[in-house]
Amino acid sequence: MGSAVWIDKAEFRMSAEGAGRAVMAVKQAFPSEQVFMARGIHERPTAYRELVNATSIADAMRCVMGLGEHVVVHEGPEGAVTGLGREGMMDELPARAIARFFAPLASFVASTTK
Repeated sequence: MGSAVWIDKAEFRMSAEGAGRAVMAVKQAFPSEQVFMARGIHERPTAYRELVNATSIADAMRCVMGLGEHVVVHEGPEGAVTGLGREGMMDELPARAIARFFAPLASFVASTTK
């Protein structure tokens, strides 16, 4: 449940350029289906193929087991990201897999919003 509370309140800023670079960083962090599945991001090979084809943060996050069904990415019209929200219940999320996924994104966060 702690992950769900955090996601519900996640506010940050990522420029459109940073968001594009962040998607590339995630793809580089999981360069093969074997790495993606071994790191617990998802158990379905189709999820990896979706990551390979992702062009936005929202597309990439849909590939994370448990998170993808519930996360809402708040994006501006130019592609900047201002935070995350959630819809539905998010019990028993794979916290380590989510942390592994977010790690390559962290350096592209420009600031928090207030």
